[in-house]
Amino acid sequence: MPSQVDVCNSSLGFIGQPVISALTEGSKAANDCAREFPILLRGALRDHKWNFAYSRVSLAEDATPPISDYAHSYTPPADALRIWQVSDEYAWRVELGPDGLIRKILTDMPSPIIIEYIRYVDDPNVWSGGFTSAFITLLASRLAGSIANDYKGGITLYQRAVAELWEAKAIDGQEGTQSRMESTTLTTDVRIG
Repeated sequence: MPSQVDVCNSSLGFIGQPVISALTEGSKAANDCAREFPILLRGALRDHKWNFAYSRVSLAEDATPPISDYAHSYTPPADALRIWQVSDEYAWRVELGPDGLIRKILTDMPSPIIIEYIRYVDDPNVWSGGFTSAFITLLASRLAGSIANDYKGGITLYQRAVAELWEAKAIDGQEGTQSRMESTTLTTDVRIG
């Protein structure tokens, strides 16, 4: 069962650095891992509709109406990194609320709404194998410069991480069935000619 420390140690091994025992041990390597891990993870998770981070939830309307062109405001879950879908029937957007801190989903769709979103998942045991491997390489690319002063090696590792992420996305996208295509007059006319 890999931990965040195991992921960091794999990344450190890529750049020829000694392992750490905890993210809080106080060494430069541990401090850099603790700083970079969540930043890179957020970016990597937001980049794709990962099956292991995908979730749906029904939301009730906020008590305070939005100050916008939209009629309704909803507060997404605290762990939501990216909202993928709200409804096919209504336009929507995400913006900061009046407090400037909490994101809001604005739409004309009445309550309740169901959203599809990507959650922040920092437990490597939940990640897919391809994502784990790519994230280890991505983290190593960042640590190569800050710890090993090997910026050229960091660039090479980054390029490798990008390729690994593409492969992981392709595999992740093959899980499940394809969306069903509905037959319409247009598609029937095209087929029959």
